[in-house]
Amino acid sequence: MKYGTILVSGFCLLVVSLVAGVTRGDDLDTAAKADSLSLDAVFTVSKSVSKNEGGEFAMTNGGILLKNGRPEACFDLVRARGKDPEIVYLILFQTEKLPQEFKISMEASSNSNRSRGKYSLRLADKTLDVAYDYEIDSSAGEFSEPTIKLGDRNWSAASPRVFLAEHTGQKLSLKSVEVSLPEKIPSPSDEDLIEQLRKVIAGIARESKEVREFLGASAK
Repeated sequence: MKYGTILVSGFCLLVVSLVAGVTRGDDLDTAAKADSLSLDAVFTVSKSVSKNEGGEFAMTNGGILLKNGRPEACFDLVRARGKDPEIVYLILFQTEKLPQEFKISMEASSNSNRSRGKYSLRLADKTLDVAYDYEIDSSAGEFSEPTIKLGDRNWSAASPRVFLAEHTGQKLSLKSVEVSLPEKIPSPSDEDLIEQLRKVIAGIARESKEVREFLGASAK
């Protein structure tokens, strides 16, 4: 089990990535790096990539896309072997309206049969809690339908995948949006993941007036 807490501001970004190969039976290894210049980044609680002649099996759990040092989106991104990448959930934020400083707390564990963890994103006096649990068949490069909780919502594969995070009320709340996802979804292993995720968000905004109005100028 690995766990930790980090404090992030727009002037000093601390990125922590927990990485483990899905074919290994050990716990996650932890690497931490402070980069005061990079204010756009992808933070991941857990990431694993495995490739063989059958293709790629990859998972990013607890992904947080940062823009100017503030959360832009939270997501899980997966790719079963021989299949196209898939966004499990995508939570969008009104980045420009968020406080400059926020806190991330997380814990995660992974082996060849399972990946599970949770993270908490604290924005001033409001908190978003996310928990995930995937059963994995590492030899086949597949996973079963995960158990995921987004705030007080229980995730379902049949439910919408896109959520708007409203933080101006007494507590942070999530509103689901019925919208088609773009055909091209990035893989967790893509090196230009920031750019590709923003293309996905822009595509969703083009499809949904509700998302466009929520994101405002950042939807462009």
